[in-house]
Amino acid sequence: MSETDFRPRGAPDITGNPSSDLLYGVRAIATFLGMTPEQARPLIEGDIIPTFRLPGHTKRCARKSTLNARWAEIENNWRMKHAGAGAPTQAPSPA
Repeated sequence: MSETDFRPRGAPDITGNPSSDLLYGVRAIATFLGMTPEQARPLIEGDIIPTFRLPGHTKRCARKSTLNARWAEIENNWRMKHAGAGAPTQAPSPA
């Protein structure tokens, strides 16, 4: 570990790998989604944002690919619900 690496002991090293699919911690998940950690926490606790914990770790993790698939599902459900109702063709952006 370098002097500027603040990972907890035993945490996965994804700092030098921008193509990694793993997001480690609420802050990383929130940043990926364009939210603050405070905005993301209730969505994580409500199982709207799918997360998991690595064995032996307390921090929440998520996969970028899983989050993208979940948002596509939410968007498709929104489109289906509003189809033909004169609704716009684009889903609203997250608040």
